[in-house]
Amino acid sequence: MPAWAGDLSTEITCWQGYARKVVQSGNYNRVIVACESDRCVLYQDFATEFVSPDTTIKSIKNGRQITRIEDDADGKATSSFCERRGVHLTAKFQAPYVFQPPGWLPGYDLVLHAPPNNGWSSTDWAHFVARLPASWSLAWVGDSDCYCFGGDDFRGRRYGTMLTVVALSRAVVGPANYPIFTAAMAKTPFVSWTDATGVDLFVGTPWNPHCVHAEVYGQVPEVNTALRSINRVYRGRGGKQPASITS
Repeated sequence: MPAWAGDLSTEITCWQGYARKVVQSGNYNRVIVACESDRCVLYQDFATEFVSPDTTIKSIKNGRQITRIEDDADGKATSSFCERRGVHLTAKFQAPYVFQPPGWLPGYDLVLHAPPNNGWSSTDWAHFVARLPASWSLAWVGDSDCYCFGGDDFRGRRYGTMLTVVALSRAVVGPANYPIFTAAMAKTPFVSWTDATGVDLFVGTPWNPHCVHAEVYGQVPEVNTALRSINRVYRGRGGKQPASITS
């Protein structure tokens, strides 16, 4: 029973891939996954049953493998678990997730994750959106306190909804957080930023398991710099740009 009670970013970049690898390496007739209900989509390709993460291990019968990680305030324990087993940054110990979008909505030209206090101010995001072609369709994802400037608002929605929006869209932009990791997992190009030590983690690791086209900065980029990156990401994916961004 793969069970996860940690943060969503680590679940995407580490745990769900590790759990899939464990299941694929064995011969299990029954795989019970304990997870938050809106994250079942991460395990639906191999799980036979889902239970609440609050379910005690003693209540699970006939389980051949049981693993549980308790949550902690700063994420150190969950990250430590993965690092001790060599799976946090080692792709060979993971089986990548391949998402099959249901196609219940049209793809957006750009998905934006704009959390406060994470690089750009509300003014920066407003300026960024103002420079995008007026014909572009936009979708906003993340927690309910994230910024939103026009377009369709998916903030605060269930994770499965956000995953579908990201997977069907042309590109994603925002700081390195769970929407960006979702884009990498769903093979959607992205533009992002992290600290100087985090850039290399998007190359040949579970942070970008499918090696999708992306531009990642080791510091917060200027708005115009990010706009140019969006142009390059569109060209790099081989698709037709819906319009050009002026910078």
